[in-house]
Formats: sequence, structure tokens, C-alpha cells
Amino acid sequence: VAAQKAADAVYETYNSVADAALTTLYKTVESDFSSYYRRINADDESTFKAGLEPSSGKLDLEVDFYGIGMFPPMAYHSEGHQDGMGVCLYLALLGQLLRSEFRFAVLDDVVTSVDVNHRRQFCRLLSDVFPDVQFIITTHDEVWARQMVSSGLVTRGSLARFYGWTVDGGPLYG
Repeated sequence: VAAQKAADAVYETYNSVADAALTTLYKTVESDFSSYYRRINADDESTFKAGLEPSSGKLDLEVDFYGIGMFPPMAYHSEGHQDGMGVCLYLALLGQLLRSEFRFAVLDDVVTSVDVNHRRQFCRLLSDVFPDVQFIITTHDEVWARQMVSSGLVTRGSLARFYGWTVDGGPLYG
């Protein structure tokens, strides 16, 4: 019984300290996350807001759905919008944690379910908000690759095409 009480006290103290630290971090990330998401969805969610709250060492995320109320992203938002939220949250968190040291990121097929118009806005977000960050963006989607070029996010010369990837041999560059 004494061991259980001690374990409970340690667990409660840990959660209290972790939640306090995470609350501070999440509040600073929350604003950037919402701003980035509004940028890529300006056509239909220009008033978007989010709420990030720690809960026993995990993140509870609720987002606005067209002014109706705050809900988990999976409640009403499409897969494309959820993917957009994920990358916006990632960028906001890295920006907060790394600050001026945020110079490099690898994004692997992060917008596969995002529609063409929102991908264009995503390119603008990366160009405008992160001009000093080098991004390596991988995709299997030729349309997305061309869109990154046409938006000015990347140059045609900076594209690399890999073919015939295998576990044993790795990718073939062409």
C-alpha cells in the first residue's frame, strides 16, 4: 500500500511538471500552427484556430470547424485537411524548438492527400515563412513535383529523380 501511494505521488508529480512544461510549449506553438494552417487554407478557413492541451504526457488537439465549435481533427476535417494540419504542427513545433537553428527539414510525401490549390498555398508558406530553411521534399507524385517548380519553391535543376529502389541496392538516380 505504501509503495502504491509513493508510486501514485511520483506519477502525479511527473504529470503535473510535464503538463506545465508542455502547456508553455504548446501555447507558443498553437499560434504559429493556426497561422500556417490559415495560410494554406485561406480560401475556406481564414478564421481557423486550434487548441493544444497536454494531458498525462500526451497532446489533446482540438480545432475549429467553420465556427461551429472545437473538435478533434478527425471529427469533421477531411484527410487532406488533417495532413495539412500535421505538417503545419510539425513546422510550428520545429520552429519553436529550434528557432534560428531550424535550417533543414525532410518532408516525405506530406501532401499526398492535399488538393492542388492547397498545395500551391503550402509552397507559398514554405517560401514565405521559411526562406532560410533547406527542405528536401520527396514525392511519387509528378504533378506535385511540377507544381513545386511552377510555384518557384524549387528549380527544375534542383529536382532529383530516383528509380528502381530496392532494399538491397537502394535507389537508382536518373
